[in-house]
Parts: sequence; structure tokens; C-alpha cells
Amino acid sequence: MTDIFERLMAANKADARELEGWATRATAKFEKLIHLNMAACKTVLGESFGRSQAFLAAKDANELMALQAGMFQALTVNSIDYFNRLFSIEKRTVADLAKDFKVELAEAQTVFSDVVENVIQSAPAGTEGTFADFKNDAKALRNLIE
Repeated sequence: MTDIFERLMAANKADARELEGWATRATAKFEKLIHLNMAACKTVLGESFGRSQAFLAAKDANELMALQAGMFQALTVNSIDYFNRLFSIEKRTVADLAKDFKVELAEAQTVFSDVVENVIQSAPAGTEGTFADFKNDAKALRNLIE
């Protein structure tokens, strides 16, 4: 029974380390998102002040219309660039999390299977049928998850 406890404690320690790794990676992704948003804010502020000056210096309605068309074109280009970068960050984040989750799930299944095997081996006589049913249910659940 001590072996099972030691294995569970080792698994919990490994899970804590993995959770710390996930938190570190999530923080890094969040930092990328913050940097993206700050760069977008700087771009918008810089362009808006420049465009305001250009609007104030416009001499006629045609020049104003041309400035407005240029503003919408720049806004469209900047928006597309922003969302492409945002999508790239999100895509990498989801891919990393999915990969990590699959690895963790496989490790957890292995630990759980080992614990079940140890419990079955040390079970009192006459309980083999109950533990065999439990083992079959565990396998069915694992197959359902996969």
C-alpha cells in the first residue's frame, strides 16, 4: 500500500511541475498578446495624429475625400495584419495545449492503470470478480475518452 501512496505522490508532484510549465507557457502567450495590442495602439495613435494634421491642412473637399479614403485603406490593412497575428498566436497556443493535454492524459492513464493493478494484486481473496469488473469499466472509460 505504501508503494501506491508513493506513486500517487510522485504523480502529484509531476502534475504540479507540469501545471507550473503550463502557467509559464500561458504567461508567455499572454505577453505576446499584450505586445501585439501595444504595437497596435502605438500604430493607431501615430497614424491618427498624422491624419488629424493632414485633415486640418486640407484645402478642399476633394483632398478631404482622398484623405478619408486613404484612412480607410490603412485601417483595413492594419486590421487584417492585426487579426492575422492574433490568429497566429491563438493557433500556436491551442496546438501547444492540445499536445500537452494528450501527453498528460496518456501519463495519467498509465498511472491510473498501475494503481488499479496494484490494488487488484493486493486485494483480499474473494474480491477478484469485483475488481475485474472495475478494471473492465476503467478500460471502457479510457476507450471512451480516446
